[in-house]
Amino acid sequence: MIVDQVIDVGREALLLTLVIAGPFLVASAVIGLVTAFLQTITQIQDQSLSFVPKLVATVLVAAITLPWLIEKMMEYSHFAFSSLALMTGSG
Repeated sequence: MIVDQVIDVGREALLLTLVIAGPFLVASAVIGLVTAFLQTITQIQDQSLSFVPKLVATVLVAAITLPWLIEKMMEYSHFAFSSLALMTGSG
């Protein structure tokens, strides 16, 4: 019983990590592809042209999704602590 609960908590942690990282990774990948395409067309190969748009996109994604991300992390924290209470028998 306890092993199953520990596996559930670990699985939920991994899924939450994917959900939280998803928007940032997608934004960086899309911006990276667009800037790579533009660099290929214009033949300008400067590292800052790739880095700065990704940084701006990451900050924008963080600003837009922050309330949702905090809600997801709070839900997981509630789940983890309630599972911990059930595992130790104090809940």
